[in-house]
Amino acid sequence: MKISIKYGIIIASVIIGTLLCYWFVDIPIAWFFHHEDQSSVRVMADRITEAGNSAWILVPSLVLWIVLWRKWRDHAKKWMVLFLSVAVSGILANIIKVIVCRTRPPLLFDQGIYDIDMFGFVIDFLHNSFPSGHATTAMSAATVGAIMYPALRIPLYIAGGIVAFSRVMVGVHYFSDVIVGTFIGVATALFFTYKFLR
Repeated sequence: MKISIKYGIIIASVIIGTLLCYWFVDIPIAWFFHHEDQSSVRVMADRITEAGNSAWILVPSLVLWIVLWRKWRDHAKKWMVLFLSVAVSGILANIIKVIVCRTRPPLLFDQGIYDIDMFGFVIDFLHNSFPSGHATTAMSAATVGAIMYPALRIPLYIAGGIVAFSRVMVGVHYFSDVIVGTFIGVATALFFTYKFLR
């Protein structure tokens, strides 16, 4: 009972935080970083954000999972958990993107459009902002790493957070997109690590 109350509070907090960001925070932060377009911070963010590309994690983790499975099953399971966490969280994020159909910041900057077309089922970069797939990937990988190597959990979460927030800095996501992407990534990683590595 206490566990379900705890999870309920976490989910409610994410929902409330996301709504508050949608109404009051997303637009000012997006415009702030849009005006910083030519800064050295933006150049750095452009490089950092690539680390959230799931291919950098999915391909090597799948290969190591397969290669190690016969002789070193315990090690293989760790790579399996990393692969499943990133893959499943990414699939969930992409399904939600198509259902929610939220416009991305470039449409706000160029045309003043800040909108959600719930159940629009549009597959288009400019209308698939919510949630951030890069944030999902970064925080899913960081969580798996933090559970497997507790001594590194703080630097791993900091690195994951920086990659996630870089999506706002480069102007392709709103802050609330990152919040929900982070939640999906962490929740999926916790599920798979609990299921296979406890």
